[in-house]
This record gives sequence, C-alpha cells and structure tokens, in this order.
Amino acid sequence: MPTASVTDFLEDTLKKCGGLGRFQWMIIASVLGGKVSVTWSMLMMSFGGAIPNWSCQWGNQSSFTVDIHGTDNTCSAPSNYSDLICVRKTFDPSLHTGVSEWDLVCDRDWITQTITTIQMGGLLFGGLVAGQIADMFGRKPTYFLSMLMLFVFNLVAAFSTSWKMFAVLRFLIGIGCGFYLTVFFTFTIEFISGKYRPMLIAIPSWPIYAAAFGGMVCLIHDWMYLHIATAVATLPWLFTWWIIPESFRWLVANYKVDRAKKIIERMARINKKPVPDLSKIDFLSKSISNDGKKYTIGDVLKNRDLLKKTVLLGVGW
Repeated sequence: MPTASVTDFLEDTLKKCGGLGRFQWMIIASVLGGKVSVTWSMLMMSFGGAIPNWSCQWGNQSSFTVDIHGTDNTCSAPSNYSDLICVRKTFDPSLHTGVSEWDLVCDRDWITQTITTIQMGGLLFGGLVAGQIADMFGRKPTYFLSMLMLFVFNLVAAFSTSWKMFAVLRFLIGIGCGFYLTVFFTFTIEFISGKYRPMLIAIPSWPIYAAAFGGMVCLIHDWMYLHIATAVATLPWLFTWWIIPESFRWLVANYKVDRAKKIIERMARINKKPVPDLSKIDFLSKSISNDGKKYTIGDVLKNRDLLKKTVLLGVGW
C-alpha cells in the first residue's frame, strides 16, 4: 500500500505540473533525438556488409594472367580454365564497404554475417544489463553512457585496421544500442502522465531516422565516413546532459527527495504551472519498504508471475 500511495502521489503531482507541457516536450525531443545514433548504428551493417561488384585477375603459379570475360562476382574460373586461380580481386571503387576493405568474399564471405551476429550479441548483452544499471545508478547516467559509447565506438570503428578489430567494435556498439533501447522509453514516460504515454509509442522516430540513413548512404558511399557521420550525429545529444534531469520518480524511490523536489519545481516553472504541495513527499518516500536487498534478474526468474510475463513479452517482441 505505501508504494501505491507514493505512485499515486507522484502521478497526481505530475498532472498538476502539466502532464504534457513544454518540459515534457523538451525531454521527448532530447531523448528521441538521440535515437538517430541508435538507428544509424543498427543499420550500419546493411551498408557495411554490402558486396560491391568485383572481378578477379586470373592467373597460375607462374604469374601468367588471363582475362576471362563474364566471370565478374564469381569465385572460381570456368571449367576450361581450371588451372587458373583468382590472383587478385578488384572491387568497384564507387562503393567502399567492409567487404571491399577486407576482401570478404568467396571463402571469407561468412565473416560479414558473423560480424552482424556479434553486433546483435552486444545488443542482447546490453539489454540484459542496462535495466539493472538503470535501477542501481539512475536512468540519466545509463542513457548518457549509451550515447557516449555510441559516439566513441563509432568514431573508433571508422579507423579499424582489421575485420577482427571491427567486429569487436561492432559488439561494443551493440552494447551501446542495448543500453539506449532498454532505458529510453522508461526514462521518458516517467516524466509523462499516464494519459499521454501511449502517444510516445506513436512518434515515428525510428522510420524517420532510417529514411535519413538511406539518404546519407546515397551521399556517402564509404563505410568509414558513415561511421564518422554517425559519431557526429551523436555528439550534440551528449550536451543535453545539462538539459535532461534525472527521473524524479527514481530519485524518490531511492530516497533522494531534495533532488526530486528541485526537478518537480523546475518542471512546474517551465510548464508555467504553480508548484504543487510537496510536504508529503518526505513521509511517503520514507514509507517505501527498504529491506536492503538489491533486486536482480534472478528475482524475475524466481517469481512465477514475473517470469511468465517476461517470457510472453519476449516471444511477442
């Protein structure tokens, strides 16, 4: 009951502060603006793994070369040239991808799919740990850690010297994406009253940024510069650290009431609403049970009802 009372009080306070005013739109614009980095990072391998047109210079062990027409994008010579091997591959220079950078065709074509799988493994890992980190240290640090990771690792990835280095960086980029996708929705809706929360899902930020990535690819045909462009697109959102506050709900739940009050007062001021009565917030915060236990994913696995809902949601996604 005490927890329900705190929730009801904070929800009522949020409504009195406007529910969906200028302050909330500032949060939405900042957090969803940062989604451009995640979208471009996730879609990067759709270009980085693309196979440009290529051809072989055919020859034998004595370095004798032969021009064979009609063998573009093939890994073996025609049967009447069975004694020849592909001495050197030449890729179409108009499309510079990871495939052309590290010769990822023929017996090395498995590497491209492996790098994509490694990236998705990073996304899975990031998603699993981000929720715990956000509960322990706050929504704001977790969100901006994701932004920092995407900025740094995209920038470093542009200067990868081998496909193995690139694969490691794609894994780290995947972790950054997992952090963002886990925390951004919770971070945003904790500032929005329940009436307006469904609206957040309807904002088509991902399709807009995906279309923008397609336009960027039309302008930049180089995987290195696309990584740099993604890092540059991420950088401005790091400076919103001084605009976006910590979730006041998380602060109250973690007994940081004074900070929560300042954020609520700021929210009311920006929304041009009177500051609501916060005299009960100290008492309600102290009424939250604090048994000293740190909850983890293990508690979800042990709770039958939570486990069932988690599995169903996972299958749905």
